[in-house]
Amino acid sequence: MTIAYSGIALVAMSQTVIVNGNIRPRAEYRDGYGSPIEATKDPAGFVLQRTRIGVDYKQPSFQAKFTLQDARTFGETSISSQSTSGQYTLGVYEAWIRLPLFSDISVKMGRQTLSYDDNRLFSDSNWSNTGSAHDLLLCAYERQGYLFHLGLAYNNNTSELSESYYKPAMKYRYLGYMRFEKSINPIISLSAMVVDEGVQNLVNGSYGTKCSMYHAYTWGGNLKWESPLLSALATAYMQSGTTTGGLHLNNLLLAANASYNICPKVRIKAGCDYFSGASQREANEYASFKKLYGTEHAFNGSMDYWSVLPYQGLINCYGGLSLKFHKQTEVEGLFHLFRTESEVILDKSRMGKSLGAEIDLSISYKLNKWTNLKGGWSCYFTTSNTFVAKGMLHGDYRFPQWAFVMLSVSPEYLFQLAEKL
Repeated sequence: MTIAYSGIALVAMSQTVIVNGNIRPRAEYRDGYGSPIEATKDPAGFVLQRTRIGVDYKQPSFQAKFTLQDARTFGETSISSQSTSGQYTLGVYEAWIRLPLFSDISVKMGRQTLSYDDNRLFSDSNWSNTGSAHDLLLCAYERQGYLFHLGLAYNNNTSELSESYYKPAMKYRYLGYMRFEKSINPIISLSAMVVDEGVQNLVNGSYGTKCSMYHAYTWGGNLKWESPLLSALATAYMQSGTTTGGLHLNNLLLAANASYNICPKVRIKAGCDYFSGASQREANEYASFKKLYGTEHAFNGSMDYWSVLPYQGLINCYGGLSLKFHKQTEVEGLFHLFRTESEVILDKSRMGKSLGAEIDLSISYKLNKWTNLKGGWSCYFTTSNTFVAKGMLHGDYRFPQWAFVMLSVSPEYLFQLAEKL
């Protein structure tokens, strides 16, 4: 706390208000993004825009944050007042308060973002135009070298007189997770997480009737190495329990990646992701790894071909490098090689495991401390298994490619509020 003499009274700068915003238009060209498109169809072009304005308030007794967000596609809302249709969103993105109970223990309540490790299980999904947030109670114990989080959530459509089905059926009805992190030394840290999703039984029930619940469990952790020259991460997660469709989970995710600074301007990166699968669909088994609420775009290629994993599983081996020409400009290139974990079988014929390959290129330019301009281009090289895994018939398809240009302006203003002593 800073004390200053004003000539009349002593004041303490004990309250901080940060007003921040974000305006982020992104133009995209989609010519086979997510899946190949037929040659008879034209590529899509559009502009997305996300606008946020937020206030972050801090003082010794509590901290609070409130963020409004508007997310839409250019032209999605008609200028005419007679048109009220549209899928744009305007509402509260974050609204939470954090109360310190003791020196190392706090409670955070309200709508909040979750981001852990490499954002694989939980993320604010910043690439998404709408982002991701959770209505949650978060209990935290944080001490030098240690961190423990307990998160609890329970969702309903509205206030109810009796229990009923939660309409966003594919999302959890309730959620409980525990996460522990320990810094072994300044370079190495270890984290472990257990997640219990309460998901609705959509097999033996329907909307409007008494609901029953299944449990889907995910547990595992990460080992992280972080030094000025080398960054590395090893990940392992397992799953058990039951999905909303009554399918049993018995899946595995293994991942490892590393990046190394060859020199101040050149950094190389390599890694591999493994998702378990099965050669054939079983009636009561959920064959592939059930993804949770992490970011999609950061894994398995920028064209998001495997955001929904094939039931045969997935192996993604990748490598590339990034170049910094000066402080403002960075260029990155990555090459992905995709294979299924189990062999693809079509009409009793063995099709092999190759799913194709992808090239991702991007360039980022920082105009000033608030403004960043980024662009990218990606292409996908399909194989016959690409179409089999997508459930598509063989035919005449366009060469898959995708490009974007994104401008992000994020001003931030800091205010110190003084209290008289």
